[in-house]
Amino acid sequence: MQYSIELPGFEGQDIKVDEIKFFNAPKIYVHGEQAPKGSKWLSQELTQNDGTAVDVRTVNNFVDPIPSVMIGNEKYHPTEPLTWGQYLWAGWPVVMIFIGGLI
Repeated sequence: MQYSIELPGFEGQDIKVDEIKFFNAPKIYVHGEQAPKGSKWLSQELTQNDGTAVDVRTVNNFVDPIPSVMIGNEKYHPTEPLTWGQYLWAGWPVVMIFIGGLI
């Protein structure tokens, strides 16, 4: 599944982020085509509206299947990030496994 994301400097471009796969890093698509590899490790290169090339990378979270996009030190989310209660709810079964193993 792909999620649309609005990034500053890329107004009017159809930028989408792929969800996290099990073995593959999430990919960024511009106008339906995969963005080319960037100069840094695990980054992709996007061209801003003024013609400047920018290295963009996706950031994973262990529990959240929707990656964030990082440009420089700024992090952008395609959707709202999970709240602490959602992390607790998602991690509860793992905690119960350890508690059950201790009993």
